[in-house]
Amino acid sequence: MENRPLFTSSFRGLATYLLLICLILMGVGLGINGLFESQIIYAPSISGAAKVNRMLTIHEPTEIPILGSSRAECSYQPSILGPSYYNYGIPGSDANVWLFFLEKELEKERQTPILINFDIKGFTRSIGDEGNYIPNFPATLPVLKEKANSWYYVPFVKYFGWYESYVKYYLNEKSAFTKYIDRGASNEKNVLTPEQFDRLVAKRKQTRAKFTYEKELVNKFHTLLSGTERQIYLVIAPYHSSYFELFLNPEELQDYLNKLFRFENVKVFDLRYTAIDEEEFFNTTHLNYKGAVRFSQEVKQLIAASEGKNLIR
Repeated sequence: MENRPLFTSSFRGLATYLLLICLILMGVGLGINGLFESQIIYAPSISGAAKVNRMLTIHEPTEIPILGSSRAECSYQPSILGPSYYNYGIPGSDANVWLFFLEKELEKERQTPILINFDIKGFTRSIGDEGNYIPNFPATLPVLKEKANSWYYVPFVKYFGWYESYVKYYLNEKSAFTKYIDRGASNEKNVLTPEQFDRLVAKRKQTRAKFTYEKELVNKFHTLLSGTERQIYLVIAPYHSSYFELFLNPEELQDYLNKLFRFENVKVFDLRYTAIDEEEFFNTTHLNYKGAVRFSQEVKQLIAASEGKNLIR
């Protein structure tokens, strides 16, 4: 009988041992990755990552989504609007993100209405915090685009550099003494002093704003509207009056809103000039909790009374 060299036998034994260690480490890593996602990243309802994950994975048949930027997050109280509403507003995001949400929402089988908060700066691009989209990569590749990295495919590793941010969101919601949190909505309870708000108003009066019409984004929006029969409520939440002092092209904005009449399933509630007391603003573009309560009550009444009418005022 031919004897096998000892070094061959030892090498195979070492290789098997190393393979076993690698498999154990991979299993532990995947386990930690899963726990971190479920217990930290997706736990706070107001985190953008949790909202992206919910949109991509949850299919509650009666849910009514609220889409938009931080102005959506702070303007609409789901518990006031109704038991089925959920606020998907993402701070720092623009039309490219809520269009991504709208596209994913329309892929679902549910037939509930959709509320979109429309910012009057129009069809612009911003994704906000990049970390919002990493946990659900590559499904979020259409949003990340050139910001995507190859290591986002690798569990656990893809979160290097982002762990602190996710933990911060988690702790902020757990200790949100100054905020009111309601199914994705987040509102500041504190009220600014008149002096603090006056400083914000003075700064806003020196800031130009305009309605932007990026054709690619507009075309995508109109394609999505044409391809669904679901009711779309396009709502413009209030701005402080100082926002309009250097707003450069209000006529172009109004022309665009008028064009939406051709979509029978779209109702436009233009409430940008709604009278809101200054103490109900968190700043010149966002409401605080008190303002959100009053505004949500008004939106609820308008939706209930609309009955197929397209209301632009």
